[in-house]
Amino acid sequence: MTPRFQVPLVIDDLMRPPEDGDFLYAQDVVELKTLSPGEILELVEDLATELANKDVLSIEEQSMFDRSFSLVRDFKLLELSAKGMLMDSMCTNFIQLNASTAVLIQSLTDSSEDPLDLLQQCRSHSNAIQIYAFFLLCILTAEEADREPATEVAVGGRSGQKGRSRKKHTPQAWDWSALRTRSVKVLAAALQNDLQRIFDSQKLDENFVALIGKTAFKMMGNRDILEKPENKDCKEALYVLISTSAIKYNYKISTVATMIHMLHKHEHVALPFAELVSLAEHHHVATGLAVDLLRAVGQIDPSNFERDTFGADNVGLFLEELAVRLPRLLVLNLSVLMCHLDGKSYKIRNSLIKVIGTLLVKAVKDTTDTETSEGSRLRNEQALLNILIERIRDTSAHTRKHVLRTWAYLCMEHAVSIGHWNLVSDLAAGRLEDNAAIVRKGALQLLGTLLEYNPFGPQLRTAAFEATYEKYKENLRTMEPQDAADQASQNEPENETEAGQQDLEDGKSNPEVRTASGSTDAEGNTQELPGPQAQNSTSAAQFATDIGGLEQTRALVASLEAAVRFSKRVASAMPMLGQLLASSTIGDVEGAIQLLITCRKFDIDGSELCIRKMMPLVFSQESGISASVEDAFKTLYLKGSSSEMAASLIQLTLEASLADLASIEALVEKSVARGDISSGTLSALWNVFIFNGQAVTPDQCRGALTVLCMAAKSNPTVLRSHVQNILDVGFGRWASADVLLARYSCIALQRLSVEDRSSIKASHKIFTILSNLITGPGLPESCWYSAAEQALNAIYELHPMPEAFTSALLLKFSRGLFARKPQKLGLSPHKGDLDADNSSQSYEYSSVNAASISRFLFVAAQIALKHLVYIESCGRKLRKQRGDQKKAAANAAAEMSESQNQVCDQPEEENISKELGLNASDDAKLDDIVEQAENEIVSGDMNRKFLIGAIAPVVVKLCRASAVMHQNPKLQANAMLALCKLMVIDAEFCDKNLQLLFTVAQNSPEDSIRSNCVIALGDLALRFPNLLEPWLDRMYARVHDPSASVRKNSVLVLSHLILNDMIKVKGHISELAMHIEDEDQRISDLVKVFFHELSKKGNNPIYNLFPDVLSRLSCNEALSQNKFYTIMQFLMATIKKCKQMEGLIEKLCNRFMGTTDPRQWQSLAYCLSQLTYTQSCLRRLSDSSKLYEHALVDDEVFGHFKALIVKTRKLAKVELKIVLNELEERLVHCHNEKKELQIAALKAESHHQRTKAGQADGNGTAEEATVEDVMIKDEPLSEDEKMESTSGIEVSSPKPVEFSESSEYPTDAVPEADVKKYPELAGAYRETPQRKRRPSKDTKSSLSVENLSDEGPSSRSSPSIKLNRQAHDVDDDASTCSDVSELGREESELDAASTCSDLGELDELRASLDDASSTCSEPFDPDGSSE
Repeated sequence: MTPRFQVPLVIDDLMRPPEDGDFLYAQDVVELKTLSPGEILELVEDLATELANKDVLSIEEQSMFDRSFSLVRDFKLLELSAKGMLMDSMCTNFIQLNASTAVLIQSLTDSSEDPLDLLQQCRSHSNAIQIYAFFLLCILTAEEADREPATEVAVGGRSGQKGRSRKKHTPQAWDWSALRTRSVKVLAAALQNDLQRIFDSQKLDENFVALIGKTAFKMMGNRDILEKPENKDCKEALYVLISTSAIKYNYKISTVATMIHMLHKHEHVALPFAELVSLAEHHHVATGLAVDLLRAVGQIDPSNFERDTFGADNVGLFLEELAVRLPRLLVLNLSVLMCHLDGKSYKIRNSLIKVIGTLLVKAVKDTTDTETSEGSRLRNEQALLNILIERIRDTSAHTRKHVLRTWAYLCMEHAVSIGHWNLVSDLAAGRLEDNAAIVRKGALQLLGTLLEYNPFGPQLRTAAFEATYEKYKENLRTMEPQDAADQASQNEPENETEAGQQDLEDGKSNPEVRTASGSTDAEGNTQELPGPQAQNSTSAAQFATDIGGLEQTRALVASLEAAVRFSKRVASAMPMLGQLLASSTIGDVEGAIQLLITCRKFDIDGSELCIRKMMPLVFSQESGISASVEDAFKTLYLKGSSSEMAASLIQLTLEASLADLASIEALVEKSVARGDISSGTLSALWNVFIFNGQAVTPDQCRGALTVLCMAAKSNPTVLRSHVQNILDVGFGRWASADVLLARYSCIALQRLSVEDRSSIKASHKIFTILSNLITGPGLPESCWYSAAEQALNAIYELHPMPEAFTSALLLKFSRGLFARKPQKLGLSPHKGDLDADNSSQSYEYSSVNAASISRFLFVAAQIALKHLVYIESCGRKLRKQRGDQKKAAANAAAEMSESQNQVCDQPEEENISKELGLNASDDAKLDDIVEQAENEIVSGDMNRKFLIGAIAPVVVKLCRASAVMHQNPKLQANAMLALCKLMVIDAEFCDKNLQLLFTVAQNSPEDSIRSNCVIALGDLALRFPNLLEPWLDRMYARVHDPSASVRKNSVLVLSHLILNDMIKVKGHISELAMHIEDEDQRISDLVKVFFHELSKKGNNPIYNLFPDVLSRLSCNEALSQNKFYTIMQFLMATIKKCKQMEGLIEKLCNRFMGTTDPRQWQSLAYCLSQLTYTQSCLRRLSDSSKLYEHALVDDEVFGHFKALIVKTRKLAKVELKIVLNELEERLVHCHNEKKELQIAALKAESHHQRTKAGQADGNGTAEEATVEDVMIKDEPLSEDEKMESTSGIEVSSPKPVEFSESSEYPTDAVPEADVKKYPELAGAYRETPQRKRRPSKDTKSSLSVENLSDEGPSSRSSPSIKLNRQAHDVDDDASTCSDVSELGREESELDAASTCSDLGELDELRASLDDASSTCSEPFDPDGSSE
C-alpha cells in the first residue's frame, strides 16, 4: 500500500523522513542547480510525458513524486517554456483526477463493490489530490511572490537581471495569467467535490485547508487579479476557494480573522470581500460567514477605528457594499454594529449611516414580504429612521453631512412618506445654521432635493394650498356623520396623518392625491399656476366630486395639510438663505444660489426677494460666485422664445429698485457680450418700446427702453438706428404718461456710440428738446430732478461746446425766474414764496415760487459740477494729445537716426531739456490753466464773478435762513445739495462754509438732509483732505445720529475714507467700534465688515489702536458692560499674530500704571483674560506683574486674572502649566497682601473719623468698627483698658474664628461725611449689634470679620468674586495701624499720631482716591488731551 501523503508546513519538510508513521516524502531529490537548462527541460518533458501516459494516480509513485518535488521546489530555475509545460501537465492530470474523484464519491453510495478496494481507491485519490494541490499551491505562491520584484527589476533596468527582463518580453511562451487562472479553477473544482468522504478520518487535513486559504488570500492581495477585467475568472475561482474552504471544510474562523486583517491593510479588498460573502450566501445554505464577519466587526474596539482611519475606511466600504448585496441579512444583524455609532471614529459612523439609508431603500422596494412580516418590516423601518433623525445632531460635521445626503438619497428613491416629509424639511432647514460649511452645503442640497421630488405638485404657493385645504376640510366635515362630528374633529390630525402615510407606503406617491393637489392650486389661485395645471383644474374638480368615499377624502385633506406645512417650512427658510448669500464661504453662496433657482421654479413665497438679494453678487471678486449668479440669471430669465425673454426682462426691471438695476445692468451687459440675449430679443424689446404690440403699457415701454440701455452699454450699436424713435416716444406724449420715460430716454442718448455722437451737430433738435425738458414745466416735481440731471449729462456727452450751451441755458433760466417789473415795494403774501430785498426804489423782483427756485438751484449746482468734470476731461485730453505727439516725434526721430546712422541734433536738445526739467514746465502750465479754470467757476476771475459765482452767496443765504427753510423742506434739501456741490468745486468756498455744513448735518430735523450732508462730507474729504482734517471728530460724531439711515451713511462714508487711506486712523475709531453692537443689525454688520477689512491692511492698524479704543470705551458711561465685552471680544479676534499678542499684553499692562480708576482696571483685566496665551505670552504677562499688582486689590480684576489662568490651563502643556502655577501663586499673594493693606487702611481711617466725632461730642468714647474677611490678633489689654466697657469688641479664644455670612456689623462706624466722600466704604459695614463687655486682660481677642464689599463707583462691575479663605493674623509689629487693637482708650489718652503710626500712608491713600474720583468725573475729551 502506498504511504499516505501529509501536507507539510513548508515544502522543504518533505525532504526529511517522517519521525512517526508511514508517510510519503522525497527520497531522491534532483538538484536542478547542477543541471544545464537543456537537461532541466528534458527532465520536465519526461515527467510531462509520463504523467500523460500513466494513470493520474501515478503521482504518488516514489520516482514520479521525487521528480515532481524537485521541479516544484526549484521552480524559479526553470525556463519559461518548462514552467508552462509543467503547470499544464499538472493541471491536466488534476482535471482528470477531479472527474475520477467525483465518480469514486458517487460509487461509495453503492454497496456492490469491494469495500477494501474502495478504501484503497479513496486513499490513493486523497493522496493524489493533496499532492497535485500542494504542488500547484507552491507554484502559485512562489510565482506570485516573484512577480512584484521581477516587475521592479525590469523597470529599473539593472544589468545583472537581463534574463529576467527578457522573460518579460516573451509572453507567447509564458502566459502566467492564463495558467494562474487555470490552476485556481482546478483547485476550486477539486474542493467542490465532497472530499471528506474519501479521507480516512472523514475530515480534510487542517494544514491542507489552511494552505489553500492562505494561498487564496495571498492572491487576493494582488490588486491586478481583483481589478483587471481579464482576471475575472481567476477572481471568481478564488471566491469559490475561500468560501468553500470556510463553509464546507470548517475553516470559517481563520477565514473571518484573515478577512478582517486584510480589510485593515489593503484598500482594494473591501468590495471583492463583499462580493465573496454575497456569493457564499447565495451558493451555500445557512453559511453564517456574513454573520460571523458582522459580529467580528462589531467586536472590534471602537477606539481602534479612531487610530486606524485606513481600516475604518475599508471596513465601512465593505459594510456599505454588503448592505447593497445582502440587505435582509444586514437588517437582522445590524444590532451588532450599533456600538460603533457611539464610537469616536466618524468614518465608521458615516458608513453605518449609508448602510441604514441603503437598507431603508431596499426595505421600501422589497415586495416579497408576507402580511405577517409586514408589521415587523415597518417597525424596523421606523427604528432606522429614528437613528437617522438622532444622528442629525452628531458631534462630527462629517457624519451630519452624510445624514443629510442619506435623506436626500431616500427622497430620490421615494423612500420617504408624506408623514416624514415635513420632518425631514424641518431637519434640513435647521442645519442651515450649522457651524460647519459642509453641513450647510448638505442641508441646501437636501432642501433642493425635497423640492424636486415633492409629492404635492409643481407649484407650492402657500395661499393656494391653504384655500384649497380649507375648502376640502369643510367638505370633509359635511361628509362625516353628525353624531360623530365631535369625535372626528378631535382625532382628525391623527387620522389625516395615518391616511397620508398609508398612501405613500406602497413605494410611490398616490397619483390621485397629486392630481387633486394640482387642481386645488388652480381653484385656490388660478393666476399663480401655469397653463397645464389650470387646464387640469376642471378634471381634478370632477375627480374630487367622484371620490365620494370618506377615507379617500380624508387622505386628500391629509395630503393638503402636509403640503401647506411643507410650503410654509420652505418659505420660512428664505431669510436664512439671504444670510447665506452674504457668507464668506464660497460653498454657502453657491449652494444658496442653486437652491434659490429651485425655489423660484416651484414659486416658493419669498424666493423672488432673495433672488434680488442674489443679483449684487455679480460684482463679487470670487469668479465662482459671479459665474453662479450669471448662470442663475440665464436659467431664470433668459429662457423661452424671444418675446418671452423680452417680457421676462421687462417685468424684472419694472419690479427692481435703483440698487437692483445696477446689478441687472451688469448681468444684461455680460449676457449681451456672451450672446445669451440674441438680436431677436432686442427686436422684441424695440417693438415693445414703440408700442408695436397688443396691450403695451407705458410702464412696459419704459421697461423695454431700460433693458435696451443696459444692452447698449455692452453694444452701443443697439441704439444706432433708433435715435428718432427715442426722441419721438421718450420725449413725446408718452413722457407725460410715464414720468420716468424721459429720464431713461436721456440715458439712452448718453449710450450712443462715438460715431453716432460725432454726427450730432450743435443745431440738432436733441438739444432743444433737452433744454425744454430742463426749463419747461412739462414734468411733475417727483421725476423732474432725475430727468434734469440725466438731461444735463446728455448735453455734456453729446454737445460739441457744452460750456457755451449750458451757460446760455442757465442764463435763460435765471432771467425767467428773476424777471424784474415796476411795482411798489412790499412783501409777498404767499408763505411758499421768497421775497428778494432789492435796494432799488423803482423796481423789485417779483416773488419767486419755492419749487421754481429749487429747480434753479439744482440746475445751477449740477452745471457747475459737470463743468468741473468737463474741465478735468479736457485737461486729460490735452495731456494725452501732447503725449501722443511726443511719442510720434520720438519714433520719427528714432527712425530718421537709424536711417542716417547718426543722432540728430533735435533729440539731443530734447534729452538736454528733459535733464534740465524744461519739459515739465508744459505740464505745469497745463495744471495752472486747469486750476485757474476750476477756480473761476465759483470764485470768478480777479474782481468779476460769473453767473455761478453770483449764485453762490444766494445759496449760502438760503441755507442760513432757517425760518424760510423750515417752511420749505424741499427748498432746504436742494439748497443744501447745491451748497455741497459748490463746496466740492472750490476750496476757498468750502473753507468758508464748513461750519454751516456741519451745523446743518447736526441740527437739521430732516433725516434725508443730514444723510446728504454726511455723504457730501465724504466727497469733500476726498477732494480737500487738509481742510477736513480739523473736523474729523465732528465727522465721527455723525455715527451717533438718532436716525438709522444717517448712521448707516456715516459708517459707509468713514469706512470708505479709512480703507482708502484718505483720512488718518486715530483713536476716534472707537466711535465706530461702539456700533458693533448697534440696534440696527445692518449697521452692526457694516461696522464688523469694516474692522475685518481694516485688519487686513498692512500690519493690522487695530493692534496699534486697541489700547486707545479700550480707554475711550471704558470711560463711556452710556455703554453697558455686556456690549463693552462683546465689542472687545470682536476687536481682539482680529489680532491673531503671536508677536502682536505679546505686544498687546505689554501695552495693556502698561495702561495699569496710567490710571487709578477701578473701572479701567477691570476693563484692562478683562481684555487680558480674553487673549490666547502661548508660553512666551505668559512669560511676558508674568514679567509685567509689577505694573498691575496694585490693581489686584479689586476683586473683579483678580477674578479676571483667575479666569485667564483657568482658561489657559485647559489646553496647556507641561511647560506652560509650570509658568501658570508660578503666575497664579504670585497673583494670589499680591491680592491677599493688597487686600489686607486696604482693610487696615480703611479700618484706621474709620477709627480716625470716629475719634474726631467723639471729641466733638465730648463723650470720650470712640466707636469701633469691625472689618470683614480678616482676623486681627490683639495684644492683651492693660488695666486702664479693662475699665472701658463700651468698646464693643467680642471676646474669643485664640483659635481661628469660623466666619459666617450672617454676621452683622455696625454701620455707624462710618461717618456720613466719609460715606459721601468714599461711597465704597458704605457697603463694608452693616447694622451695629448689641455691644458686649470687654474681655479680661489675660484673654486674647480676635476681630471677626466677613464679607468685605469693595465696590467701586463703577456702574459696570460684575458681581465681585468672593475669596473664601481663612484670613491670616496680622502682627502688630507688621500692621499699618500698630494700635488698632487699643480701641477702648480714654479720650484723653487718644492721640492722632499714636492711633495710626502710618497716617502719612493714609493721607496718600486718600489723595489717590481723590485723584481717581476726579479722573472719573472729568468729561470725555475726544481729542485725547485729557490723557
